[in-house]
Amino acid sequence: MSQIIWDVMSKKKDIEVRTLELALSQTRNRCLTLKDKITSVDSYIQEYSDILMPVNGKSISIDQQRNTIAFIGQLVDAKEKLCGAYAEFSLKSEAIRAEILGVHMQGMKYRKIAELQSNEARIELEAQERKLDDELFLAKFASRKHTL
Repeated sequence: MSQIIWDVMSKKKDIEVRTLELALSQTRNRCLTLKDKITSVDSYIQEYSDILMPVNGKSISIDQQRNTIAFIGQLVDAKEKLCGAYAEFSLKSEAIRAEILGVHMQGMKYRKIAELQSNEARIELEAQERKLDDELFLAKFASRKHTL
């Protein structure tokens, strides 16, 4: 294939890398958002757990305890779901990073092939120019020899 084709393929890979980097950025942002939500739910769990602890001899009613415990259970369930989503997005992030590396390596390979073909073409052109120069020199030399 010609150097132009390898250049085009390399540029396509560069575009693919940029697209994957955008997806990675969005995935990382989603991970950060989930992490903030997990932290927030943790603070709510702690806050409502503190309500169950009697302070200065004050206690809460059984109904309020039952409702608080049920709400804490819902918060724990929500936290587990958020942690599951966080783990999923973390794995997705790692997969995208690996894919970026693979695509980047392909792009580098295409650039290297284009460079090698360019060098081969330059060397071939230089060889042709040398051959032409040699032929011209021989023609001039032969014509000078006949004139003497």
